[in-house]
Amino acid sequence: MSLLVPLCKCSQNPKKDINFEVSNVKLNKDLPNYSVHGFLIEEHNIKKSLQENLNKFYPKNSNINPYRVELSMDFERDGLVLEVIVKTKSIYRVYKDNKLIKTIDIESKYSRKQNNETKNNKNYIKSALYGVDDDLYNIPKFREEYLKYTAYIIDKETASEQEHFTNLALRFAYAGAIRLNFAKFIQELNELEID
Repeated sequence: MSLLVPLCKCSQNPKKDINFEVSNVKLNKDLPNYSVHGFLIEEHNIKKSLQENLNKFYPKNSNINPYRVELSMDFERDGLVLEVIVKTKSIYRVYKDNKLIKTIDIESKYSRKQNNETKNNKNYIKSALYGVDDDLYNIPKFREEYLKYTAYIIDKETASEQEHFTNLALRFAYAGAIRLNFAKFIQELNELEID
């Protein structure tokens, strides 16, 4: 399973007259160490994943001079065995014609436990493990909470893996925090008055 699943679903139709180019990504603080944790989070992979997410909502158009996005993301990790919590604090800088037009600060947090079940999330866990029932998924409140629970994983196989493989909780916590951060950023972009 890849560390980052570039899926982020925000209630937005693609805007064909705007596009974005990710020019720089800087990662800091509590990053995983390969010799200790068995995986890395690398800046070029974050850049690629953010670009893929942006392209879903702002398809590339070579006739348009793109907005440029720079990202600085700090990580904070807590816990390792029973529950892993990863927090991100990000600063997104959006440029047009090399002029800074907007700075967007985003924080996100995602946790994975060995047993995530509570009385409030049984339906989300069951849906993640076995696939989402279409009738449930068509209920807006359920869909919104389910996507938050899975950190915007829509792919059934990946959602199921996230529930089954508790030994990979640290990977899922990092990936979830990053995806949630991307989703919040794109939601804020959608609300900006830019053209």
